[in-house]
Amino acid sequence: MSTTATHRRTLNPPAVAGFAALAIVLPHVPSFFHRLLDGDEAIYGSIAALMNMGGPLYAEGGVDNKPPGIFWVYAATFRVFGTYQMTAIHAVALLAVIATAFLIFLAGRQVGSTRAGVLAAIFYGVVTAAGNPRLLAANTEVFMMLPLTASVLLMLQRRWVWSGLLLAAAGALRQSAAIQVLLLPFALAYLEPRETRLRGPRGGSDSCRPTASSRPGWSRR
Repeated sequence: MSTTATHRRTLNPPAVAGFAALAIVLPHVPSFFHRLLDGDEAIYGSIAALMNMGGPLYAEGGVDNKPPGIFWVYAATFRVFGTYQMTAIHAVALLAVIATAFLIFLAGRQVGSTRAGVLAAIFYGVVTAAGNPRLLAANTEVFMMLPLTASVLLMLQRRWVWSGLLLAAAGALRQSAAIQVLLLPFALAYLEPRETRLRGPRGGSDSCRPTASSRPGWSRR
């Protein structure tokens, strides 16, 4: 038995999880030192403040070409933490990035290995903050990716109804999420057995749900 094989078997899951968390969080820390990171944040914040004062969205509450989801996120955050509390907005955005990275880990583990999932999650956390300070902004893309990634994960598990609902939720945050609709027929044809393919869009069966035996473990990857 080789030393490499022994090392892989003794890989410490908490240590790996801690390293991944640091690699994801640290690049986003600078967002807490700047009140506004992008002009879009000012627009979303202004409209959210008007909404919380009773103005209806796309009318007296402000007009913009974005779907309503981003304004709901800002308005809800302002209601809890105070109007124009951008530190809270950036914290919510970071939580969305962390949650998305975790879902990416789950998807990567399902289609590849635990190592693939960890690397994919770290890569997402780093590239969403690297290269341009504006990437740190609490923009529509950051919040859209959470339900969109969850939709892909459920698609891989053949839970079609929930995948579709989360895809719709992603579309409420950013229009470009609609492109994933094109994946649905291909995923249905590729993932769903022929005999159940016509039933797939109505929800899928319990047999499609991952079991403990089908999940790659830390000790094997």
